[in-house]
Amino acid sequence: GDVQVRHGAAGWQAAKLQGVLNPGDAIKTAANARAEMSIGQGGYVRIDDSSHLLITHLRQNGLTSFKTLVGGVWVTIEKAPAGNNKFEVQMPSALASVRGTVFRCKVDEAGDSETFVYDGSVAVTAGGKTDNVAASRFARVGRDKRITLGDTRLDDDDKSEWVQHNRFRDMLRHMGDPRIVVALTDGGEKG
Repeated sequence: GDVQVRHGAAGWQAAKLQGVLNPGDAIKTAANARAEMSIGQGGYVRIDDSSHLLITHLRQNGLTSFKTLVGGVWVTIEKAPAGNNKFEVQMPSALASVRGTVFRCKVDEAGDSETFVYDGSVAVTAGGKTDNVAASRFARVGRDKRITLGDTRLDDDDKSEWVQHNRFRDMLRHMGDPRIVVALTDGGEKG
């Protein structure tokens, strides 16, 4: 799909496979387009369609940080950052900080945000308050900066094509990203 990057203050241009992005660069995806960025040491940030992301820090003084302006991101961090290293996703209404986990963030046009945690935990900060969100839980933050916690309905969540896509990509990464993928069935019909 149509994925655009902006290096610093330069204009938008088509993203290139294996391209390098730096702090201050931005990436945006059009409808029906997605992008995946490797952030080193088994970490990946995937960007859903119709999304806009700004890279604010990349391992600068131990901080890797992205600002999700609108749309969705999926984050997979295989290894917890060592020492004082931190990974953050900034959203208009909240900040999600992690050490080693799998989670996704979603920001709507109004700036309201949701953070869904699949593995590990994420500290969500908004309005001067921080809540730790465990696996299978979510945090919703509106313009009022209040954090609302809840249980993720995994059956409903797994129906999302975006969630399915990311779970499949994570599975491929765990398998070493094989070049050939074979789907097996039992040959019978389910009823």
